[in-house]
Amino acid sequence: MFRFFAIIFFLNISYVSFSQEVIDFPHWLAGTWEIESPTGVSYEEWKLSDNSELIGRTYRIFANDTIIFDNMRIYNLDTIPVFEMFANNQNTRELTKFYLQIIDEDLWKFENINSYNPRSINYHKIEENLVYVWTEHSNTETACMDFLMKKK
Repeated sequence: MFRFFAIIFFLNISYVSFSQEVIDFPHWLAGTWEIESPTGVSYEEWKLSDNSELIGRTYRIFANDTIIFDNMRIYNLDTIPVFEMFANNQNTRELTKFYLQIIDEDLWKFENINSYNPRSINYHKIEENLVYVWTEHSNTETACMDFLMKKK
């Protein structure tokens, strides 16, 4: 009987410890990042709105015009980090939530298995001013998108 209560006690301690764990935000993502490609330079910009939300956008400047491609947001939903953006699903752009799957200090992988393109969005901090980003498609034969971002 004592063994049964001891097991229950340790399971409760483990549950409380893990349930109270709050994942820190990737504050290193805040700022404006340049993305060079053969067709020119585009930008990904992230602003920290408070300690638990990043607001982002990707854009390109043509002459005096700014063309915005995507608006994004990273925030906590019941202590789970979520990456939110418009994604393609069956030829329709929908506001989609990607949930954090892998985290370490320098790698954040967000995934939504119901999203067609992209299925996952990955940010890997290589250096303080250099981040490798790649997306994965639900069709494994379709090429993913990847690029380096350099902090301005």
